[in-house]
Amino acid sequence: MTIRKRHQAAAVIVAVFALLELAKHYLGMAYLSMRAYHLTFFTVDSALAIAVLVLVWTVAERFTEAMRQKNAELSRVNGELVHTQALKDQLTAMIVHDLRNPLTGVLGGLQLMELAPEVASSERLAGYLQMALATSQQMLRLVNQLLDLAKLESAEMKLKCEAITVPELVSEAVARNQLGAESAGITLDAAIPPGLPTVTGDRELLVRVLDNLLGNALKFSGDGTTVRVCAAAPQSGAGRPAVTVSVTDEGPGVPDEYRERIFDKFGTVAAHEQGAKRSTGLGLTFCRLVVEAHGGRIWVASELGKGSTFSFTLPRATDG
Repeated sequence: MTIRKRHQAAAVIVAVFALLELAKHYLGMAYLSMRAYHLTFFTVDSALAIAVLVLVWTVAERFTEAMRQKNAELSRVNGELVHTQALKDQLTAMIVHDLRNPLTGVLGGLQLMELAPEVASSERLAGYLQMALATSQQMLRLVNQLLDLAKLESAEMKLKCEAITVPELVSEAVARNQLGAESAGITLDAAIPPGLPTVTGDRELLVRVLDNLLGNALKFSGDGTTVRVCAAAPQSGAGRPAVTVSVTDEGPGVPDEYRERIFDKFGTVAAHEQGAKRSTGLGLTFCRLVVEAHGGRIWVASELGKGSTFSFTLPRATDG
């Protein structure tokens, strides 16, 4: 019996009880024999008891259903917490891995110079020092990225906004990645049309967004491929006009199931496991938080086996 039908049955029984009470009132007890009175009294009590039982049953069923739904919700939330904790553990392992490797390089170079004093006066000294400097900067970037993520998530990051031209942002980010592209046999191509509107934003943070997107594109691109940076200022109907900047690679692409959560703090961990290279995946999360802090949005379009295009928008500073 469904809950609705139980309610209907209870209503009928209560109505019968009311009619019997009404009959007693109008007919009067004098017209009823003692036996009829007892029968009527028994019928009324029985109807009342049945009505109460039906109501209690209905309430119990509704309570049981509510508890069942609550338990299902708690089970779902618990599953999500377990999954999130597992991703955090993976992220911690990756961060330790990313910090350990450059630290090992620095210590190895220093120990070599300590154990072999002749190295300190050799031509190889400059190479060891350069390696130590590069790996130390790599560790510093990762640590700063973790600190900046925490500030962005808690809205404690203060933007140092200024008027910036898109060519300036692209030029600086490309310069940071040019050497890495050349050493990997990858061509970096920037196609920025003249006359783009300026944007207002934190120059260093926006350059780091492009730097991360370019670094990500180079990481998953092969020898002989091209990574392109484009920008445009499409005429939009509604909302504040924006400038769109895109980074396109010829890498393996992003699977459909990861496109919606690739910018999440822990969603990128699983996505990067699909590739051949190990990464914390914090770079894309940093990009999303910075772009959103500037009032823009970021997304990815991809085709497996052909590459990906990461795009983000920034509100124009002027209409010019």
